[in-house]
Amino acid sequence: MLGAPEVRVGTATEVTQRWGILAKGALLQTSNPKSLLFFLSVLPQVVDEQAGSISPIKQLVVAIATYCIALILVHALYAGLAAKARVWLSKPNASRLLSRISALVFLAFGVTMLTLKL
Repeated sequence: MLGAPEVRVGTATEVTQRWGILAKGALLQTSNPKSLLFFLSVLPQVVDEQAGSISPIKQLVVAIATYCIALILVHALYAGLAAKARVWLSKPNASRLLSRISALVFLAFGVTMLTLKL
């Protein structure tokens, strides 16, 4: 970006910026109405009130923690795949190949839609 200060990899400034981005992301997700509605509507259904040894609150905490861990793992996978794709897509031949494959997929969708009978 124009006017942005140069930050070297591994410096304290970069680490501080990364933690700041992480904090903003966490705040955004915890205040996201869709996430809150999901937790309020779906997760209480997994609580078994008949389980005498585990309280309903503990069950909810385990369910939320499981969901969060799964979400972190999925996003880490996305980030890893995006990093690999970035290297691959930076090559001119790969970008051209992806464009051609996308065009063929959209052409196939169009032909499929034309052959559908309502």
